[in-house]
Amino acid sequence: MMGRGEFDLIYTNHNFQPEYDGKYQVLARWAGKPVHGALVVHEDAPLKSLSDLQGKTVAFPSEDAFLAYAVPMVALREAGVRITPRFSGHQDAAMAQFKARLVDAAAVNSRFLESYARREQLGYRLLYMSEPFHELPVLVHPRVPARQATLLRQAMLDMARDPAAATLLAAGCQGFDSAREDDYANVRRVYRALKR
Repeated sequence: MMGRGEFDLIYTNHNFQPEYDGKYQVLARWAGKPVHGALVVHEDAPLKSLSDLQGKTVAFPSEDAFLAYAVPMVALREAGVRITPRFSGHQDAAMAQFKARLVDAAAVNSRFLESYARREQLGYRLLYMSEPFHELPVLVHPRVPARQATLLRQAMLDMARDPAAATLLAAGCQGFDSAREDDYANVRRVYRALKR
């Protein structure tokens, strides 16, 4: 549906894949510090570098996970490392397989990793940490009138100061930050490399 342009607004980074890129325009982005893709091993594992993962089994949430699949897979390919992927459906399941030592390593996004490791009291060692990636964007289809898009962008940017948004902010939403198309150049680069 996104590829056919059926939505007026979308909240994703999948639109930056080559087959969808350009159909929507960046409006704003979820507020917060940038996140990273990561590959982790157990703190007592003898694995010290990406090349040590050659032939090993790595847990991934799914092939749709940008930070927890696309980013680490491109890094592994660029390092010439072939692994056996094990897909688990979501990050919790990938990390549960890792915690149970059913896999040699796990791919995960940095924010989820910190939260999971704290909650599960899991010791790990980073084998790979990607460059930073901006939070997910909200994108608008070009058919939405420019004035409406501008008003929507401003409402999102003002959300952190809007009393009507207090309930959402209290539930963990930090609001939205300004964003531009070129903020996502590294996302586009990863998707192009993954398709090769």
